This record gives sequence, C-alpha cells and structure tokens, in this order.
Amino acid sequence: MNWCLSDLSIWAQIISALVAAAGFIGLAIQIHRSRASFRVELILKLDDRFNSKDFRQLRIKAVKSILKNNFKDTEEIFDFFETVGLLLRKGTLDKEMVWNTFFYWIHHYWIIGSEYITDQRRDDPTTWEDFNYLHEQVIKVEKRRTKASDSELLLSSDDIKEFIKDESILN
Repeated sequence: MNWCLSDLSIWAQIISALVAAAGFIGLAIQIHRSRASFRVELILKLDDRFNSKDFRQLRIKAVKSILKNNFKDTEEIFDFFETVGLLLRKGTLDKEMVWNTFFYWIHHYWIIGSEYITDQRRDDPTTWEDFNYLHEQVIKVEKRRTKASDSELLLSSDDIKEFIKDESILN
C-alpha cells in the first residue's frame, strides 16, 4: 500500500479535528458540572438564609402582622421569594430544587398574601411579578410530582391557621 503525503495530511487533519472535538466535549461536560454545582450551592445558601435566626424573626413578625390583617411586615418575605423567582426565571436555579426546598412556604405565603399582592400590583404591575412566576412554576412541579389537582392545592382556613401557628413559633 502506497501512502502519499496528501493522504497523511488528510489523516492528520481528521485526527486533529477529533482531538479538538474531544476537548470541546470535555469542556462542555465540565461547564455542565460546574453549573450544577453552583445551583446546589446557591439553593443551599438561600435555604440557610430563609432559616437563619434573623429571617425566622422576620417570618414570625410577618405572620403576626397577617393576624392583624396588616401585610406590611410580609414584604421582606415576598421580596425574598421575588429574588428566588427572578433567579429561577433567569435559569440560575433549578425548578425541582426550588420546589423541593421552598414549595410549602411559597404556596402558603402566596395564597395568604394574594389580595395584598394584587392591591400592590395595581399601582405597579411589576411588583412581585417574579414571586408570581415562582408560584406558578412550583405549582406546575407540585401537580406533576404529586398528581395534585387544583382543588387539592387550595388551602383551607385550618391549613392557613396551622401555617400561621407553625411560623409564629419558629425558634
């Protein structure tokens, strides 16, 4: 078999292309792993913040004000979920992780505060729009994961009382 110089050149180009492709695939895998690691770290930091002593005090204050039908003290809680919603909408957070970590609180605070939120949004429709987005997204996950119907996701007055009681005795 006779090999000419042009045959070797073609093989060298093919091998070079394969090496470049393997490098690109390796880089893509590394970027994917890095992004997944970042998402885990971020959701854990958000969970730590939500459960920190200072934030638990905000949650206690919020539910006490809810009992007085004054929602001003809930705004920092809504703002926290606004930030989580923005991070989710921008693709920084994973929907399943957010659902797993925060669904209970997102759903309860959204339902309890929905009238107040609606009133605030009349003046500025962008107010807590990412909290709204967040609630819609975790509801979708909840329905898919638990097969819950819309009626099963409604909160009874007893559900709300239990939530307020639990939030008001955070340590």
